[in-house]
Amino acid sequence: QATREAAGDARRETRRRKCSWWTQFKLLYFRSFRQVIRDRATNLIRITTNVNSALVFGSIYWRLKRTQSTIQDRFGLLQVSAINTAMASVTKTLTAFSREKIVV
Repeated sequence: QATREAAGDARRETRRRKCSWWTQFKLLYFRSFRQVIRDRATNLIRITTNVNSALVFGSIYWRLKRTQSTIQDRFGLLQVSAINTAMASVTKTLTAFSREKIVV
């Protein structure tokens, strides 16, 4: 009986404890952050494209007046900026997925 209890205690100790969702989130976040920081060439390209997009959008809409007739122009800027941001995010996700697929 005593050996059975000791064996049961040993099994309980070797069981994995579940971490909270917050701990899992932090671990995954920092792992992804390290992966992004390591890829310097991609980061340089991202910064360059973002700065170029900002310069193009800024030069087009720099002296846009605040009148009723320029609402469509402002909406167009917002739409193009949103699409640009979404496409940059999709590109980042696709490259990360292809690298992590091999690991899993």
